[in-house]
Amino acid sequence: MIIVCFLFLFFEYALRLSDSVIIPELSRAFHLHALTLGMLSSSYYIIYILMQIPAGLLLDRFGLKRVMSLACLLLALSSILMGNATQYEQAIMARLLMGLASSFAFIGSIKYLHQIIPNDRLSWWVGVTITIGTLGAVFGQAPWMWVTKTLGDWRIVYDIVGILLISVSAVLFYTLPEQHRHNHSFQPALYPIRWHRNLFKLVFYIALISAPLTAFVALWGVPFLTHGFHYTRQSAADYMSLAWIAGLIGGPLFGFLGNVIRQPYRLLILTGIMVAILMETTLLVPLSPLWESLVWFLLGLLCNANVVVFAILLKPIAFEKTGFMTGFINMCNMAGGPLFQLLIGAWLSSATVKHYFPHTLSLYQIGLSVIPLCLFVVSLYFLREQVATILFKETN
Repeated sequence: MIIVCFLFLFFEYALRLSDSVIIPELSRAFHLHALTLGMLSSSYYIIYILMQIPAGLLLDRFGLKRVMSLACLLLALSSILMGNATQYEQAIMARLLMGLASSFAFIGSIKYLHQIIPNDRLSWWVGVTITIGTLGAVFGQAPWMWVTKTLGDWRIVYDIVGILLISVSAVLFYTLPEQHRHNHSFQPALYPIRWHRNLFKLVFYIALISAPLTAFVALWGVPFLTHGFHYTRQSAADYMSLAWIAGLIGGPLFGFLGNVIRQPYRLLILTGIMVAILMETTLLVPLSPLWESLVWFLLGLLCNANVVVFAILLKPIAFEKTGFMTGFINMCNMAGGPLFQLLIGAWLSSATVKHYFPHTLSLYQIGLSVIPLCLFVVSLYFLREQVATILFKETN
């Protein structure tokens, strides 16, 4: 049953990122420029984020069996719609439906694991779940481009994935058990989001630590490397895949560290500063292929520190509230993606039209630098709090 849930999650992540490697094809098919391209990609994330808490409530209210299988079927239909879209509005609708259906995959998987996994191992399994999603993201990059080139048409790939997801939906329906509904209303009982004094600081951090993947790697990484440093599209996609491949290690690694480290905030501070430095390095410094590979690998590895935040906030939550709380955390986890995608797309479009900067590389460097800058600032804020706490204890 875990494997079937993970299949849903795998294809959801692959579809989420698939548009980033077929940007020229989408641009030709729907006559897109930077801003409309950003809107097409971010439309998925907007509905995905807005649905996180409702998805969690629906899973808490109606159980996994019906909700997960129906959501997987809707994802299949959205993939087929994307493959057959002939107008920009139809593609937007397909991406919105993808985001709607996908919002149930991660929350449902975590809810099922929370039911069957002891709390002292939950952090590791959260890491494994994120790793499965990352594996789907890897497939949605270079392998997706390879399959597209092999079949000769990007639309066929979406149709095939849609057919596979119909099968996964049927297996979910016949595999997942009918579960007792713990909640008899949609009232979420807000105590889960009040108990932790650092809750809102942590969810702000998780939005920023995920942004290098959800905004940079997921959309603007390939255009940046091809237009800024003149890489081939295949080489750029390979580097993006390398970042996702690193997540296959990063998820379980940070899940393990979240279980054994007594001071998780220090781990979050160190990771945030390192991610900010690594991303700024990719933006400003042309590197040799070996160093470029290493930087992208480390970037993808360290962004999985979001697992630690999930572990900190989920461990004390009762099973009947897991869907709601997971949805709330994941909503914040994904919030940085569409926000930065749209901001960067708007900057590129505006600066290009008004000729602020003649060089394409400068456009990308200035627009993308806002992500590491924000992450560096919030990490320093956490550091200041930790230092103040230590000094207060020593003084007393």
